[in-house]
Amino acid sequence: MILRDFDLNAPELPRMKASAFRYQIRCVMNLFRRLCRGVRTEDFWRIWVECVTHVRHTPTVSGGGVLHVQIRTEPLDDFTRLPEPAKKARALGFLMRGIKAVAKARRLPLAPFLKAKDEVIARGYENTWERTKQRPKGRLKGVLTCRMNCRRFEATLSIRSKAGDLLARSIVLRTKPDELHFGYSIKKLAWRGNVLELLDWRSRPVAALSLPAD
Repeated sequence: MILRDFDLNAPELPRMKASAFRYQIRCVMNLFRRLCRGVRTEDFWRIWVECVTHVRHTPTVSGGGVLHVQIRTEPLDDFTRLPEPAKKARALGFLMRGIKAVAKARRLPLAPFLKAKDEVIARGYENTWERTKQRPKGRLKGVLTCRMNCRRFEATLSIRSKAGDLLARSIVLRTKPDELHFGYSIKKLAWRGNVLELLDWRSRPVAALSLPAD
């Protein structure tokens, strides 16, 4: 299997706080996932780190190919009150502790994980990515810019000239910071004449941006 996702949860928190915790760490997990590519495992595609006050079991793979690993942390009741930089740094630290436990138990090389961690830090924990689509006729380029932080996910469409001049721009999607809320809505870009469209996983238009009238 290819390892392609990472996650944290805090199962000892009350339900609402646990939900808020997961939303607020997901931007770091998403960034780490995109930077840590090609790690092969025997039987799991996701590492799920559980932050608990008492570790009760060793790394265990569920039937769905998710490896659950517990790490000991202090109570996390005040996590959501931390400044955003502190949340991101602590989330990455929790994740790396879980990964190191998995690597030791499963004899996985640490190098690709350490490289991804260093890249997350080098980027200042900023999670931004782009997709582009050149218009078949003409010299226009469509750009989808995605930004994800502890508060929200935001997608912006823009149209640029060949020289890079901004011709049109619009924020087209804002959701909670979790792929379950936005992942199916940002499959690809398409051109329809002078209109740039954002298509979902069923190739249905989610949003559109037109060139301004002359």
